[in-house]
Amino acid sequence: MKISLNHLNRLFNFKEIALEKLIENLSLSTCEIESVKFEKDSNGNKDTILEIVSTANRSDLLSYLGIAREISILFNQQKLKADLETDNIIIPHNIDTSNSKNYLAQITGKIISIKNYKSPLWIQNILSVAGIDIFGDINDTTNYIMLETGFPLLLFKESDYKNDQEISYYIKKNSIVFTENENNLVLTGTLFSSKNIRQISKLSNIKNEITQRYERGLTLEDLEYTYKRSIYLLQEIHGVDFNYSSINLSYASALEISKKPIKISISNVINKLGINSQKKQIDHSTVKNILINLGFFITELGDAMEVIVPYYRVHDISREIDLIEEIGRIYGFNHFVDTIPRIRPYSCLTSQEILIRKMRSRLKILGFNEFINYSLNSQPATLTNKYIELQNPLTNDFRTLRQTLLYNILNNIDYNLKFSNGIINGYEIGRVFHSQNNAYKEQNFLSLVLFGNTFINNWNNNNNNNNIDWFCAKGISEELLRGFSDKINWTKEKLDPNDIYKVIFHSYNFSQLFINGKYLGIFGQLSPKLLKDKNIKHKVYALEINTEMLLSDYNINIKHNTLYKQYSIYPCITRDITLNVNKTVMAQEIKDAILKNMDNILAKVEIISFYEGHQIDKSKKNISLRLYYQSNDRTLTIPEVEIVHSRIFEQLTLEFA
Repeated sequence: MKISLNHLNRLFNFKEIALEKLIENLSLSTCEIESVKFEKDSNGNKDTILEIVSTANRSDLLSYLGIAREISILFNQQKLKADLETDNIIIPHNIDTSNSKNYLAQITGKIISIKNYKSPLWIQNILSVAGIDIFGDINDTTNYIMLETGFPLLLFKESDYKNDQEISYYIKKNSIVFTENENNLVLTGTLFSSKNIRQISKLSNIKNEITQRYERGLTLEDLEYTYKRSIYLLQEIHGVDFNYSSINLSYASALEISKKPIKISISNVINKLGINSQKKQIDHSTVKNILINLGFFITELGDAMEVIVPYYRVHDISREIDLIEEIGRIYGFNHFVDTIPRIRPYSCLTSQEILIRKMRSRLKILGFNEFINYSLNSQPATLTNKYIELQNPLTNDFRTLRQTLLYNILNNIDYNLKFSNGIINGYEIGRVFHSQNNAYKEQNFLSLVLFGNTFINNWNNNNNNNNIDWFCAKGISEELLRGFSDKINWTKEKLDPNDIYKVIFHSYNFSQLFINGKYLGIFGQLSPKLLKDKNIKHKVYALEINTEMLLSDYNINIKHNTLYKQYSIYPCITRDITLNVNKTVMAQEIKDAILKNMDNILAKVEIISFYEGHQIDKSKKNISLRLYYQSNDRTLTIPEVEIVHSRIFEQLTLEFA
């Protein structure tokens, strides 16, 4: 924005401030001074033109009024009392509960007559400096009001005015040409959502002074203040006769939001900004004075304060850190010591990093490749649960934060198969994101995908049946997890209809994992429909676990000293047990029942076979287990093994058969 210093001084009387000092302070704390030019105005007076480039969050610096507020703060001048002279009219407010309009708020008022249509030379000079077209009539004054206050207003012929006009009509900057005898005009100011303006401006390829101000964000208070100022100026300059009874403000009920205070702690200000060049900390009274000068409303709470942000800064100040930045900016970042804090060159790894490194090592030993993908993806159409969507995605392929790592891994597999790179069993360790109770959760997950022949028995094997089975995939997953916890339980439980895994895993070929009674993750066969959509013609098994949940148990185990003992040198005796049990009984339940009352001579238990078929009851399944008996200090005898084995068999028969 280009401004005239002569006009700024006429409005706010900043003549005693040296130009060099003004440029230096603005550049250090507020905005960039792109250029400085010395010219003569239409009256032949010397003038200084500053081209100011402000950041996208500072909508208030696109006006003379906003720049004047900033200068008065930087140079600690008396705060502007009434800012600019306005009309004393009280504009009636009407709440539009229909929410059918394409705007957030709108003020309209009728002009009955105009005595002087021509715009004065001083207004034309200000518009010329800013690079705005000059019409020589009342349109120039409305454009000048936009430069002065930052809010665009439009004039319409009453016969052409529609209060439900398209948004693009308001931002095209098409000024209506008025004749000398033109009366019965409508002066309107409209507040739009900055998000809608950005979208329409981009689609319509419209970029001008109006869209720039709307995109940065305007408020209801801006609208009302500008309208009162316009009434005053139009009466003073053009002798406009307003129909005051026709002036009306209507706005959506969504704008009736109470101003929530922001709590700021002085200790946090000191921690963030550090010490000044005199090696002193910024004190409480300095912080308070800066915030008051900025126009904030303060309530002191001991070492802290509650701050209410003025209406012209609500779009860029919403958190404590924003207030701290404002304090540092006004105090002067150049006044703080810029010494970088000392850091230890060698730091300890976190337990989370130790766990992840150990996982990578074990997975590499097991023959898996690592995948690395973006945290962004496109939301599958079949997903019904809540997901987190970006407000401004670059493309539709990267518009949501992932809730699972599996979709990206399957895309990697599909890509490799298309380019004949063969079957790749892989894993990924990364972040997933969930929305829960109006809060966002970010967690570390591990996803593992297995398919094809994981172990090659014959290098000349050309068998096309590259399907891994459930037991092999589960065994590999168990081998991985065994190194981190021995308290993981595999259970069969139904998935919630809105669970993300409902559309990813097979309807019944899956198992959920729990650790110390808390949900850890899921293992199972992936949905054939999902694999078909991804053009994968193999059975695929997957494991996905929450590594942060696993870490809680791993942290306990890692603190324990590892004890090593010699393998038993005495022979082992094996015995088998075969049971017909209900299909609902899990094999793990049988193993747990044996281990719960395990005799000290029972070394381990293995499941060796599983059968369902026509030779047994349809509601039953046959499970065979192998029990290994061994002692560390003697050779076991057959009779003592038989006694223990018989007791275990009787217990299992009573409980499960």
